[in-house]
Amino acid sequence: TICLYQGEELGLKDSEIAFEDIQDPWGKQLWPEWQGRDGCRTPMPWSHNLKHGGFTQEMHSPWLPVDKDHIENAVDVQKDNDNSILNYTKTFLRLRKQYPALVKGEYSYHDSENEHVLIMERVLDGHDSVIGLFNMTDSEQTIASFPEYDDVIWGKNVETLSAFEVTLVTKKR
Repeated sequence: TICLYQGEELGLKDSEIAFEDIQDPWGKQLWPEWQGRDGCRTPMPWSHNLKHGGFTQEMHSPWLPVDKDHIENAVDVQKDNDNSILNYTKTFLRLRKQYPALVKGEYSYHDSENEHVLIMERVLDGHDSVIGLFNMTDSEQTIASFPEYDDVIWGKNVETLSAFEVTLVTKKR
């Protein structure tokens, strides 16, 4: 299942939670080997200059502490930056609405001669197709042979993918 979990649209990483702040019963029971699920449940930082990241009114404290490292990636910091993770995610979600195959299509994986590139296809009603190429490494990857496609709708090209780059193409069947 392809999904977004809270904070991924801002590029937030799991937080380190002090034992005394843990709310998750599993985290308390399995400490220190595992701190539980609270590291990915910390409050969303909306504003970099408000107490608690603007998540709640200043006189109230959230159930978990706001991660100070998350404040620099608050929504208000990213919203006007065209190259931010937030705007990347918003652009992709708009694109997803334009191509029903990305929402409802059956998916399959294709063999790739490059083991570092994942190729996935989503097909709706047997004819509308979107193929995704995912560079799973931090270095440039190439693909020598790729099936015919109609249009690049996301990314630069299908022959060379930059580090962690995603390219989406359409194909009429």
